[in-house]
Amino acid sequence: MSEFLLATKDQQQNHPKLLSGNSNSNSLATTSAGKLAPNFIGEQFLRLYLDSETGALLPITQLTEVLNVSCSQVMPIPHMHSWMMGVYNWRGEILWLVDLAHLVGITPLYQQALTSSNYTVIVLEAPVEEEDATGNARKTLGLVINQVGNIENCNPNLIKNISFAAINTKLEAFLRGYWCKSDYEMLAVFHLDAIWEAISQAEIASKF
Repeated sequence: MSEFLLATKDQQQNHPKLLSGNSNSNSLATTSAGKLAPNFIGEQFLRLYLDSETGALLPITQLTEVLNVSCSQVMPIPHMHSWMMGVYNWRGEILWLVDLAHLVGITPLYQQALTSSNYTVIVLEAPVEEEDATGNARKTLGLVINQVGNIENCNPNLIKNISFAAINTKLEAFLRGYWCKSDYEMLAVFHLDAIWEAISQAEIASKF
């Protein structure tokens, strides 16, 4: 599957990362990599890696922070979906952590050869139509990934619906399409609404 999706980490080694090795958090708004060229018309995406080779793009519209979270700080919750890793205390709030690779049908993080004792977590914040019982007017989610990459500037007209027989059909359900960045690189582009919908459906199912 990786041959269709993405560039390897070696192709990124000369570019700055959003998250440095010892940082606890990093604001997307302050990264030089995230600045658009003056005449650029398009969208910005964060490149991420679901495993050591499989990368993809996530819209930055709901991205708040990229965190380094110690594995010991994640509290597992019993009787949850296998892709739900647990909860983390984020700014005094409960942040649910989801193994994004596992959710979309890629090799789960616990089966990957990870050497770090920290998780890389992308924090999403989205507004909601109605406040919940605690008065919150937003919803949050932490996506745990193998590695974070650079900010990519993309013309949305170049994102195409392309089907490959070899591509995981579960992954396809979460995608807006593919961006052919160059002759040798095709990047899967996530649809944020599809991720939120999957989480919502799982929450509804767990109540019955």
